Amino acid sequence: MIFDNFLVFAFIPLCVYLILKVEVSSRLEKFTRWVPAILLAYVIPAMVNPFLLRISEDHLIHSLSKEYLLPLTVLCAMSSISLNDIKIVAGRPLIYFLLSSAIIAVCPVVLLLAFSLIPDFHEFLIVDQGYTSTLPVVGSWIGGSSSMLVLKELAETPETLFLSVLVLDNLIVNVWTLFLFQWIKKTPQLNQRFDREEVTFNTEVSNKKQKPNRFWSISTIILVVACFALFNFSFLFKIVFFSLLGMLFANLFRFWDHKTLQKLSKLLIIAVMSILGLKLNLNYLEFSPRLIAFLSTWMVLQFGLSFWLALRMNISLVWVPLASMANVGGVSTAPAVASAYDKRLMPHAIILAIVSMVTGTFWGLITLQLMGWVIPLV
Repeated sequence: MIFDNFLVFAFIPLCVYLILKVEVSSRLEKFTRWVPAILLAYVIPAMVNPFLLRISEDHLIHSLSKEYLLPLTVLCAMSSISLNDIKIVAGRPLIYFLLSSAIIAVCPVVLLLAFSLIPDFHEFLIVDQGYTSTLPVVGSWIGGSSSMLVLKELAETPETLFLSVLVLDNLIVNVWTLFLFQWIKKTPQLNQRFDREEVTFNTEVSNKKQKPNRFWSISTIILVVACFALFNFSFLFKIVFFSLLGMLFANLFRFWDHKTLQKLSKLLIIAVMSILGLKLNLNYLEFSPRLIAFLSTWMVLQFGLSFWLALRMNISLVWVPLASMANVGGVSTAPAVASAYDKRLMPHAIILAIVSMVTGTFWGLITLQLMGWVIPLV
């Protein structure tokens, strides 16, 4: 047991090291154009785990990642930028993000009306209560696991159906992550085609009177995380608090080393992605073809409507995949997708993911209310 745990904890830094090597390799440049190096951190552990590590989803490394590593990643990422950069999220991008979340919440109601006209789907959605699967999916795609569980209880989703939703949701999110990694890299060409401006960042040099101090910056980060380990705060509280604290540190301390913390946040994100990859297990995949058709149509429809909305609002098209990943992927994967466009966009992805976490249950309740109105009609 001790050796197995050592093997697991040794594998993650090794994976991070290999990913960084692949990223800078000129020989693999053509390959990484299609499969970003950071995405390999998600895929490689999934391939290695069944044959070498064989760890389950309740392994200690997953709880440590959620309780400590992910909050530390958020703290480093948020403390690597200035308030002038954070302003990018304010205004139309934030309004767009909220509207894109609304699209996710409303789409299943529209699809329920359309699919229920097909006899086979009507039996699955109405007679077999397949419509109850949409509520936990709304929670998953907007709020995350906590919202998913809350809405599952509110919708009274049958356990067998909920298990299928869990497995299928995992599959769709993984495929969607692959898609968004490729899409966000194409946004400069899309912005040019549709005459949209690229996202611009503040280039002013802060703290000119004092040289950034790497030691004190990292020491402060470690001290904060160590102090928080003494208290039993909720995951959401830590994410929100560390985000605010990171922004405070980045703009309050004159010695703050923004560049070093940006590099550190990148390493941590790769580590978090690697640990998430250990959870991927499709050996027990069981689901109804009608369910996968419904959820897949839902995902494609909401993305198409979100793209149209971005065009109507005249904003940079980079916010389309970023908003989608902040909703569907959350704090763990949204910064990774953002880094495929520009590493300076990672904290903004975290902010949107936090908004998604906070509002997920709210959007699910709206879907539940709309479903209550529609079900008697079909």
